Amino acid sequence: MIRKDEPDSSIFQAYANLENLVEKSETDPNTKIKQAFTRGGKLLSDSKLKGKILFRAKEGDKTEYFSYEFDERRGIFGTGPLDKPDLEIFVEKETLLRIIEGNLSPIEAIGTKRMRVRGNIKLALKLYRTLAVPEGKITPCREEEES
Repeated sequence: MIRKDEPDSSIFQAYANLENLVEKSETDPNTKIKQAFTRGGKLLSDSKLKGKILFRAKEGDKTEYFSYEFDERRGIFGTGPLDKPDLEIFVEKETLLRIIEGNLSPIEAIGTKRMRVRGNIKLALKLYRTLAVPEGKITPCREEEES
């Protein structure tokens, strides 16, 4: 059910979810997040991505940090804050879990104000394109239908 203070999320349903980055049998949320960032890091390392990405996952008054640092040779996953990240992603931990399980598109999360992005938007798009399911639509803007 859509709350009156949220945009209609149905307009975002055409956009690709991420690959399911966690084992379906896994039930522990913290293990799911660690699996997702480890598997995501492997996919991203092959993509020639460059930059620092910091995820801030909030749960109540506690914030957890998950980060990637990429250069020409490798990618490093970490669980602490980064100095001067190129891209910061702010998200509730529950929303992050839905995204990494493939149940919520990152575009939908941004469009419904459940996730915020600050910094290098080109890097954010590369991140999304690398992790999105292959058959999904990855263009962040709605295309006009041809007449």
